[in-house]
Amino acid sequence: MSADRKACQRERDRKAGVKRYELRLDAAEIDMLSQLAAARRPGRSAYTPSEYIGLLLRQDFVRYQEQLLLVGHCRKCGDKAPVTECICEGDSDCWRTYGPLTLALSL
Repeated sequence: MSADRKACQRERDRKAGVKRYELRLDAAEIDMLSQLAAARRPGRSAYTPSEYIGLLLRQDFVRYQEQLLLVGHCRKCGDKAPVTECICEGDSDCWRTYGPLTLALSL
C-alpha cells in the first residue's frame, strides 16, 4: 500500500516537473536551516527544508532580475547584461570585466 502511494506521488511529481536534489550541509548549516525555517514563519509550523530553500531561490531570482535592471548594459559595447562574451573583455568599461562581480553572491 505504501509503495503504491509513493509511486503515485513520484508520478505526480514527474508530471509537475518536480525534481529531487540531494544537499550536503554541515552541522552549522543544518542548524541555521532549522532555526530560520521556524523563525521566518512565526506563529505557524516551520517551513519544511524544501519549502524554505524553494522560497530562498525565488527571492534570489527576483533580486537577480533587479540587479540585471540596475546593471543594464555594457558601458563599452552597449550589449544588454549579462554579456556572455565580448572582444573588449579586460577593458574596465566592459561588462565582462566589472559585471560578474555585481551579480556574484556574497556574504
